[in-house]
Amino acid sequence: MISMLKITAPRVSQFLLGVLPIFIGYALLGMICFGDIADRFGDLTQTLRTLFSVVNGDIIFDTFHAIDVAGIGGQLYIYVYILIFTYGNTFFLLFLFVITLSIQWF
Repeated sequence: MISMLKITAPRVSQFLLGVLPIFIGYALLGMICFGDIADRFGDLTQTLRTLFSVVNGDIIFDTFHAIDVAGIGGQLYIYVYILIFTYGNTFFLLFLFVITLSIQWF
């Protein structure tokens, strides 16, 4: 187990360094655009929790309803977020691919 972690750690960290700026940037965009409209986007911590919950499928409808006041911009924000982070589990599959590839080279 430890040897596997040593082998996969560099690639997993590269992956996380690539994904985290996109996720945090998207959270900052949501906080700036919808912080005054919805309590779920009031501060960065709450926005990160909301986006994490949307990724897990917990509060998708509630989030749509909360930023519905923003009009097409709010809908576009959530649709693009779902397409990037949720729909098809794109980043999760890439994460599994990186780990599998690292183990195969061992």
